[in-house]
Order: sequence, then structure tokens, then C-alpha cells
Amino acid sequence: MVKSLDHASLEYSTFRVPYEELNRKYRNGHKNIEKVTTKIGKIGASIRQKLSESQEPIPVDSIKKAYNSLCQNVEEAEKVFGEASENGIRQMDKFLHRLNVLEQDESVDPDNDMLGDLKHNRLRAARYSIEYLLLCGHLETAKQMAKSFGLEKMVDSEVYEEWRMVETALLAGNTKPCLDWIDTHRSKLKRNDSQLEIVIRRQDIIDMVLAGKRVQAMEYVRKFITPFAKTLPSVDIKLIMSIIAIAPCLSEIPNSNSQIHNYEEFLSDDRWEKCVKTFQTEVYRTYQLTDQSAFSICLQAGIAAHKTPSCKCDPRPAKEVDCYVCNETVWRLADGLPNAHVTVSRILCSMTGEPCNETNIPYLLPSGHVYGQSAIDQLRRGDDVVCPETGSLVPIEECQRLFFL
Repeated sequence: MVKSLDHASLEYSTFRVPYEELNRKYRNGHKNIEKVTTKIGKIGASIRQKLSESQEPIPVDSIKKAYNSLCQNVEEAEKVFGEASENGIRQMDKFLHRLNVLEQDESVDPDNDMLGDLKHNRLRAARYSIEYLLLCGHLETAKQMAKSFGLEKMVDSEVYEEWRMVETALLAGNTKPCLDWIDTHRSKLKRNDSQLEIVIRRQDIIDMVLAGKRVQAMEYVRKFITPFAKTLPSVDIKLIMSIIAIAPCLSEIPNSNSQIHNYEEFLSDDRWEKCVKTFQTEVYRTYQLTDQSAFSICLQAGIAAHKTPSCKCDPRPAKEVDCYVCNETVWRLADGLPNAHVTVSRILCSMTGEPCNETNIPYLLPSGHVYGQSAIDQLRRGDDVVCPETGSLVPIEECQRLFFL
């Protein structure tokens, strides 16, 4: 069993996504098995009733037809059982493989096997990068990267592909893939009190109204919205019905009418983008994921570990900036992050990068940079010191020695 590691909390999505997929496929498989077994039971009961209650000879064709139907359903049941078992085994194989990988990571001793530790850290960083690419929608790049690192079994690219397909369809005004996804995850969405289906159904109603199909829109409401009447707030139902009534007349109403703005929001061109955001939110809730990937968490933690109160955005070219937190590009991420908590501070020589201590005494030059004794000896020109930052000669008397407290 994998023990608690410093990075164990970052592996949540590594197991959560396949767990939810296993749970979903188990429920769907169980549902399909119940359907086919119910059919078999009804056909068997029908045959039994015909044989037991009949007082006259039963035509062979009548029994043969029922028997053939029974055989077909038995074959279908066998197929359903097989698919359910295969899906479960496939997901469990993912679990076992990922557990084995984490166990191998734990077994590496960084002190005695630096090369092995470097390899596992590199693969872990690659996994986090692949997951981030998948979340951003760069599916092909993520799959190629997973293949090059041999990490196909460590990422759930097919799940992200399904999500991306739904998002692309929504942006194109097609709600069918999203409604299919909702139907597949209906039990989980119901437990989460999700309003996703209402949001998506409302788009279908709006499209019908804009196309002049108000009668079809009313029928659509009766069929798909009425079942939500008990749980859906009355204001939402009134809004849907108001859209059907008022949408065709919006162009004739002055824009100054403030009561119309609420309806224009639902009829605007960016309504599909809002649907995509709603879908993404429900995906995270369904799979119990956070909107921050492991890659983002590690990146922000790394930047914060090097951020000091004196850090600020430096617009100079990157090669001229010594602190990479102050780099103009990195500062966009660093701004707003907490400063590093350092219990024991160290002063590093601005020239050599060596620690300043009692043997490498630190000196402060007028430019504000600190240099160790070894660097001062190299920069000394008689009674002056060449400042590496400005290139000017600084009298040795102006080099202030620093002391540790």
C-alpha cells in the first residue's frame, strides 16, 4: 500500500477520474443487466403460463416464437454481462497500474539512487504537464507527450476527449452530446442538485422560439421541463415561459426598457459560452476535481518559494534579470502569491553565487549588490573595486562590510 508522501495530495485526480468512470460504468452495466433479465423473466413467465393454463394443444409456432425471443434475450444478457465485466476489469487494471507506479516512486531512495529519483521526478512532472494540457484542451499534444513518455495508462485522455467534444458541440449550438452526457451521469447530477439540464434544455427552447416554432417549444416544455416542476424554482419556470412569449417581440420593444435586459441576456450570442462554463463546473463537481491542476499548484508553490518582499516586476530583458520571480513573464503568475517563509536566511554573492559566511565575508557596494570576499579580491584594482553592475570604480572605503545577527 502506498504510504503518505509529500506529493500524495497531488495524485487525487490520478485515481478520482478512473474511480468515477468505474462507478458510472458499473451503474450503467447494472441497469442494462436488470433490463435484459426483466425481459427474460417476462418471456419465461409467458411461456410457463401458456403451457400450464392451456387445455388444448398449443401450436408449435407459438411456442417456437416465444422460445426464439427467449434465446435472443439470453444471448443479449450474455453480451451485457461480458461488457460490464470487461469495463470493470479495464478500470481496475488502471487502478493497479497506477498504484504500482506510486509504489515504485516511494521505493526510490534519493540519497542512494539519485538517478532513479531524477527519473521518477521527471515522469511525475511529465504527468502533471499532460494533465494540464488535457484540461486546456490541447488533446493531441497531450496524447503525443503521453506516448513519448510511456504514460498512456497514467492519464485519462479518453475522458477529456469526451468533455472536449461536448464543449465543442455546445459552442456550435448542438446540445445533443451534452444531453447524452447528462443522461449517462444523471444519478450523480441529481445528488448534486445540478441545474445543468435545465440550462441546456432552455437553449433548445430559445432556438425553437427564434426559429418561429413556439408550439414545438411548448410541447418541449411539457415533455422535458414539467418533470422538474417540483424541484425547479417557480421563477425559472416563469422565465422559460416568458421567453417563449416575449422573444419574437424583443426587436419591437425599445432598448430603454429595463425589464427586457434580463431576457436579452439569455438570447445573447455568448449564451453558448456560458453553457460551456456551466458544463465545466458540473464536470468538476461530478468528478470532485478542483479548478487548479497539480501542474498549476506545483508551479505556484515553486514561484512562491522564491518570492521575497523585495521582488517586483522587472521590464528588462530576461537575460539581464537575475531573479526569475521578477521576470516580467513570471511576475504575472507571482503577483498575488504569498512570499516565501524562510526561517534561516542566506546571503549569496551576486557574482559567484557562493554563500557569504565568516570565510567569505559579504560586502555591500553602492549599487546595492552584495559580493563575497572572494569576488571582491577578483574585482579589486589597487585601492578601488570594479562594480560588476555599473562598471565604475568604487573606492575600497565605500565597500561596506555586512554582519550577520
